[in-house]
Amino acid sequence: MAAWAPSPYWYRGWDNNPQEKFKVQVDINGAGFTDISSEISPTLTYTEFTYDLNNASDNIIVRIQQTAGERILIDDASIGDYSGGSTPTITLSSGDLSAFSTTYGIASAAQSFTVAGSDLTANITVTAPSGYNVSLSSGSGYGSSVSLTPSGGTVSETTVYVRLTGAATGAFSGNVSATSTDAAEKTKAVSGTVGLAAPTGVVASETNATDFTASWSAVSGASGYRLDVSEYEEFCTTGGTPENLMSNAGFETGDGTDWDKFETEYSVVTTDPQEGTYHVAVTATATRDLTQNVSITGDGVTEYEISYWYKGTGNLRIWAAWTTGGQVSGDSLQPSSYNDAASEWTKMTYTVVPQSGDNVLFYEIRAYNGASMYLDNFFVGTTAGGCTPSFVGSYEDYEVASGTSQIVEGLDPETTYYFRVRATDGTATSANSSTGSVETLAESASAPSVTTADASSIGATSATLGGNVTSDGGDAVTDRGVVYKAGSGVTISDNKTQIGSGTGEFGQSIGSLSVNTHYYFRAYATNTVGATLGSELDFWTLAAVPEAPIVGNPTETSLDITLDADSNPAGTEYAIQRTSDSKYLQDDGTWGDTAVWQTTNNWDTITAGDLTPATTYYFQVKARNGANVETAFGDTGSGTTEESGAPVRWTTLVHQGTPVYTYYLGDELLYQFQYAINTDTTGWTVDYGLGKSTDGSSWTWNGGTYASNNNSDVYWTSDQSEFQFTDTGNYYYAGRFNDGTYSYYAMDDWTDDNLVLAAVNYFTV
Repeated sequence: MAAWAPSPYWYRGWDNNPQEKFKVQVDINGAGFTDISSEISPTLTYTEFTYDLNNASDNIIVRIQQTAGERILIDDASIGDYSGGSTPTITLSSGDLSAFSTTYGIASAAQSFTVAGSDLTANITVTAPSGYNVSLSSGSGYGSSVSLTPSGGTVSETTVYVRLTGAATGAFSGNVSATSTDAAEKTKAVSGTVGLAAPTGVVASETNATDFTASWSAVSGASGYRLDVSEYEEFCTTGGTPENLMSNAGFETGDGTDWDKFETEYSVVTTDPQEGTYHVAVTATATRDLTQNVSITGDGVTEYEISYWYKGTGNLRIWAAWTTGGQVSGDSLQPSSYNDAASEWTKMTYTVVPQSGDNVLFYEIRAYNGASMYLDNFFVGTTAGGCTPSFVGSYEDYEVASGTSQIVEGLDPETTYYFRVRATDGTATSANSSTGSVETLAESASAPSVTTADASSIGATSATLGGNVTSDGGDAVTDRGVVYKAGSGVTISDNKTQIGSGTGEFGQSIGSLSVNTHYYFRAYATNTVGATLGSELDFWTLAAVPEAPIVGNPTETSLDITLDADSNPAGTEYAIQRTSDSKYLQDDGTWGDTAVWQTTNNWDTITAGDLTPATTYYFQVKARNGANVETAFGDTGSGTTEESGAPVRWTTLVHQGTPVYTYYLGDELLYQFQYAINTDTTGWTVDYGLGKSTDGSSWTWNGGTYASNNNSDVYWTSDQSEFQFTDTGNYYYAGRFNDGTYSYYAMDDWTDDNLVLAAVNYFTV
């Protein structure tokens, strides 16, 4: 049952004993017995007792509990269905409450509504949602709830006041609820925002030619601030055609491209466009939506237009909302009324000021059942003739994470700048402060700016040095040039050399430098404020071209070579070349293809061997500096070897070939070749060699093995697996016989021209 009737019965006392007493109790749903009457003293006359169990559940036990005396009489007890009385009712005054608004730390202005009740069995409790409180007095007594006590089941119309607490920033919405036992809950919707107060006390201090400090007063609840700086008092420039932030706003793609929601019954047609070729038509049989998300970067001041064109009949209206950010002021984008019917194209226009920072507008058009409409040329952008935002550098919504001041840099001298600031707590952002202004000072003179240029035209005793005066600092440059020394850490007093005056590039050849020396240098520039040094660079002068080497102490197969250091310092390195074949003298007196670089101390007087008797040789020397830059070869020195006094011996290479055999990289030498000399070799050193040159330079030599003799001819052979091929190309080979004084090479057919190695036979790898 929805409700129970009164539970009546009749009672009287057994006799006229005044000590007989009882009370009535009830148990609902096994919750235990509770008193529903005070203690009763019966008389000898039957008396009716009734009690309403309105809206009680089905499981009810009623008992009569005698508390004194012996006995009482009970008759006609019953529990019946409720048929009399009324359901408890709560009534709220009609009408919506306006949106609340306040700043952090300050309660909003109160709004009110009335509460009444009838047939009540308990108090009415009015409870505020989060962010709000309520009171029965407009100026005091606010709390999370208030209680209204009925009189005879009735609460007369009572005014209840509600307000935003302002205890936290953000948007707050919900319902104020009115409840009472067994009465249907009634609610009153509330919504509102708590923002931050705009900063005050905006001033400019510590103003210079290219910067100033913006300062302001702290705002309660703010965790940071946002700063704008512009050369325009309105923080924008006027004129021009405003940019439409929407995509495919006139459907000129011929379809719904870039629209996030293009519901059924919308179609792109060419029937009667307001402008262009296409427009949208809708004939709605239910509520139909057309939506697009539009990103807007606001500054909290600039006004934006939100508009569209329509014609037709039926119910249609804009129903837009902010999914990110919001608006500081302007028209409601969820109007309570529909567009008027229009037989001609009609423009609907709304203006709003978006919040500072990033905002996203959920632009929605709703066509309701029965609407037959054309739509075209949707628009979101700054209002026609309005401002195009203009800021200085990065100072647009510039984050000031802490403190109440910010140095603004990178400005022009003698220029007026405007600035404003907003408070933020990471959730809410205040309106703009009042606009401050400041004029930067005239630029004062400073020391010049100068860069150092790389050294060029470097010689042994000279180089071209210079730089570039990029700014005179506001005062004429009277002296510029270079300073240098043979060591790092150049100062303005080190070999100061003036190269003119004024700004721009400059350079000059600096002479009298030391040969093959490491110099450091800097450009400088001077005005009346002071001197400026450019960065420190360095270079090496070239080595002097060497004099001709001194050649002497000839033997049949060698000459001694001594270098002339000339004017070069001791650390200069040299390479020695034989002009007849461009071979370089190695540090062991042999000859090779690669230059060996050594100082004169390391070369000392070196014996160049492997020369041919009775032959004139020419030698030349080149030098290099500390940066490994080489000179040309100097003049040649010459010497002639002595005539040969070696006994004539005949040699032969028995196994010959070009190539004699082919190997692969990494193979070991297995081929055995024989070589012979026409004399007894007892006591001689006999070996064989391989290498990639023909003159024996850089060869590997291994001892040979006696093979046989034929009369006076003695044959020797190479050994297996003593040599491994580690590179590709031709490997020349020969035998060698040394009697302790002379070496005879077995490199071809029988010959007595065998004192100088000139191999012709080879293996190919």
